[in-house]
Amino acid sequence: MADERFREVAARAIGIILDLSSRASYRIEVRGLENYTHSPSTLVVFNHRRDDDVPIIANVLFGRRGLFANDVMPLFVTREDLFRRGFLRDYLEGWPPLFREPLALLDLRPVLWALRAYRMRRVAEMTVGEVLEDVLARFGNLPLDQVLKPTWVERFEHMAGRKGGRLYIKQALKSRFFPLLHQGYGLTKLTRRQFQALKPHERAVIESQLQVFVDALERGETVQMAPEGAASRDGRFARIRAGLHVLLNRPRVQVRVLPVAITYDFMTCGRQWAFVNVGPEIPDLRGLPPSETSARVAEAILGQSTITASQLASQMLLAIKSRGGGILTKARLLEHVTEEANRWTKAGLYVDPRLLTREEQVRRLDEYVEYCLRSGELIAREAGGFWVPRALEQVSANYANPGGAIKYINNELTSLTRLLRNVTLNNTS
Repeated sequence: MADERFREVAARAIGIILDLSSRASYRIEVRGLENYTHSPSTLVVFNHRRDDDVPIIANVLFGRRGLFANDVMPLFVTREDLFRRGFLRDYLEGWPPLFREPLALLDLRPVLWALRAYRMRRVAEMTVGEVLEDVLARFGNLPLDQVLKPTWVERFEHMAGRKGGRLYIKQALKSRFFPLLHQGYGLTKLTRRQFQALKPHERAVIESQLQVFVDALERGETVQMAPEGAASRDGRFARIRAGLHVLLNRPRVQVRVLPVAITYDFMTCGRQWAFVNVGPEIPDLRGLPPSETSARVAEAILGQSTITASQLASQMLLAIKSRGGGILTKARLLEHVTEEANRWTKAGLYVDPRLLTREEQVRRLDEYVEYCLRSGELIAREAGGFWVPRALEQVSANYANPGGAIKYINNELTSLTRLLRNVTLNNTS
């Protein structure tokens, strides 16, 4: 009892810090909170855009005056690598080594325990290092050439500077091999024989982790999860993973499914906007085929999306880039955003209210243009407009990449039109 009381106090303290941090970074707008009924055995599902999603949504649902102040604390489905000592050092790759290296000693597990975050293995994203650790624990210190494909054995040997002699797993797990160990999709680097030998172990681990959340739902608790499994790198809504189907069908109680969509309007000056829309519960999912379950959950989540200035204005920029670049006038940008905002409103999607009045729309697009000039999406101001550079194919879609933001945004809109089966749009630009 004392441990649980301490856990609750610690969670509230950490939650308030996370809440203040989120609100310092974002202007948070909430819709549909009345759809959260506080009912037992609720599974909260949301689209995963950034690491900030989890504390923002948790504060919206469970802590209107500080995290968990108003409701029973949920369980969080949490990526497994957060529980590894030194996670922050590996995660913050862009930080200077002087600041990163001390983070190798930091252990997040006490914080995760306080917040009721429980691990969930993401098989596709397991790193080479994580896979080698699993093989070591399961089968012992095998020679690397019995574990990894030849090309990967060669990479380790090249980095080791070895001439002859065999490398073993324990040697390969040394910090000097960090660039290789940190590579994702580690299971694909195994030999076929080693992969087949390890597969039953991986399945058993995942089953035991899922059972933690099944038990919680059977006790009437709330679980919060991102069914995509990982934050979107390119703006697309990813394939829903099999764990969702398990959590809907294995518990011996009826599970309520609450869809939440979070949308960031990030191409702006100053604080970004985060729109959190809570939809009505999704009925009658139990017993459906996995493909139908995934389609209905994806549609329910994306149906709560917010259409933003970043999306609609970037749609115009991308069209001009694809034609080889050119001049974009402010009047044409305003016209396009107005037309598209009205189109999405008629289709039943929620549109940022700032795009529905001319004064607010002009102010918002001025911020958007300033952001694009700073980031390189626009080259410079021209008489009567702005010069849009040609498309740069080598730039990947990523909201944090200069030149990649509008591709990321376009992928968001593409996901909406592809997955919302009841929405029909004829986009123009």
